[in-house]
Amino acid sequence: MVDEGRNNWRPWWDLGYLPSSCLLIAYSFIVAAAAVVFSVCSLSTIKLGTYDGSTPLEAPLAKLENCAEYYDWTGRDRLCHLKASLDGQAGQVLWQLKADATEVDVVKLLRNRFGNVNQTERFRAELQSRSRKKGESVQSVYND
Repeated sequence: MVDEGRNNWRPWWDLGYLPSSCLLIAYSFIVAAAAVVFSVCSLSTIKLGTYDGSTPLEAPLAKLENCAEYYDWTGRDRLCHLKASLDGQAGQVLWQLKADATEVDVVKLLRNRFGNVNQTERFRAELQSRSRKKGESVQSVYND
């Protein structure tokens, strides 16, 4: 059985609803929009990752700066992504923030808690008490 209605099918632009000048404009707009969507979708994705306080703070801050520059983030975007990237012990810093906190406020709290400034004595004590564990490579001790 052949469906007679399918033989008469025509696209919407061929049904005579719009003048041909409108069709040309609509077609041009669709092609331009597709080009914009394609160019936006073809950008590489950079992920900020998470920070839990167990590694040096400067690396995630550098990644934040890199992402903010690449994606042209506003100050509000930067703050939102910074807060979202905090996890574990570093995420506890969020409880100390005021409602109107800025990125500078968050970074200041993170540096006070996880930064290297004013912690020389602590690092010296940790290094002096550090010994090589069974099965641990000399390289990993050196990295510490």
